[in-house]
Amino acid sequence: MKSAWLVARWEYITRIRSKFFLVSTILMPLLIVGMIFLPVMLLDEDDTQGLTLAIVDGSREWTGRIGELLDNRYRSPDGAPRYPRYPLLNEGQFEQRVEAAALLEAGVIDAYLVIGPRFGVMGEVSYIARDKGRIFEQEQLRRAVQSAWTRAAFQRHRVDPEL
Repeated sequence: MKSAWLVARWEYITRIRSKFFLVSTILMPLLIVGMIFLPVMLLDEDDTQGLTLAIVDGSREWTGRIGELLDNRYRSPDGAPRYPRYPLLNEGQFEQRVEAAALLEAGVIDAYLVIGPRFGVMGEVSYIARDKGRIFEQEQLRRAVQSAWTRAAFQRHRVDPEL
């Protein structure tokens, strides 16, 4: 029994009394908890504010479809659209993109979508925003764009999009 106490005393002196043990025992669990809960707290911000959005579409074919889906699906608690759109005055794709970039820089809009000329075939869209960390809004925009593209593909092949 005496040797067990000697071993316990030796372990206490060499390991438990060291600063590393105290730091790792107290700070490591706090660090792990912080790494788990900090992203959750940051993502749990007020998600009812939405984005002021511009849609760069040289053909103007997709602006209405995507805008209608956004208006129908996503509304704030007071009934207003969560993604109000800022109309672009220019006609061409390049001119609209320059206008949208200037509006974004000036703080008039929060983000803009660039719908390429082959969107109807490829479904490619670029998302440009001031704050790229708004994952919730990005996902909602992605869903709306994907739905608009899918509905158009169904209509092109004469399939009812409501199926």
